[in-house]
Amino acid sequence: MKQDIEFPIPGPSSSTEEHLGFKFRVVANQFNQFVTRRMQSAGLTPPEWAALRLIAEVQRLHPSQLALAMATTRGASSRLVEKLVDRGFVSRISIPGDRRTHLLTLTEAGQRISDRVAGLGLECDVEFFAPLGAEERGQLLDLLGRLSLFHREAAPQPLPRPQEATNGRWPTPAAPA
Repeated sequence: MKQDIEFPIPGPSSSTEEHLGFKFRVVANQFNQFVTRRMQSAGLTPPEWAALRLIAEVQRLHPSQLALAMATTRGASSRLVEKLVDRGFVSRISIPGDRRTHLLTLTEAGQRISDRVAGLGLECDVEFFAPLGAEERGQLLDLLGRLSLFHREAAPQPLPRPQEATNGRWPTPAAPA
C-alpha cells in the first residue's frame, strides 16, 4: 500500500548531492566495483556469485524465481544462466510432463565454487559497510528491504526469506521423478 511520503523536492537548479536517487546510484556503483574486485579472485562476476549462492540455498530453482530474487529481467537472468551452464556450474533439470519448464541446480563444480565463495559476500559487506555502526547497518538493511518490497513488481511469487521458511530453509521444488 502506497503511503504519502513527504520530503523536499529539489528545484531545477539543485545539486546532484541533494538527490537521493543520485547518491544511491553512486554508492551502488561503488559497492559493485568493490565486489567486482573481490569476486575476480574467484573468477566470478557479482551476478554469477549471487546466482550460484541463490541456487545453492534452495538446491533447485525455477529461472523466473532467480530473476525475481535478483531483481533482473528474465532475459538477463537467462543470459546469466547460460554463462553458468557453459562454465559447468549449473545444470537444467527437466520437469516431467512439461517440456518447456526446467529447474536450475548446481553441478559438482558449481557446488564446489559456491562453497568456496560462500563467505565472500559477507566479507564484502563487512569491509564496505565498516564506516557504519551495527545499528546503522541494521537500519540500512531494513530501509533497503522496505524499498525493495515496495517496488517489486507483481510477478511470480517471491522466494520467502529463510527465517520465514520451515527449518530456516527456503522451500525446495520437488525433484523430477
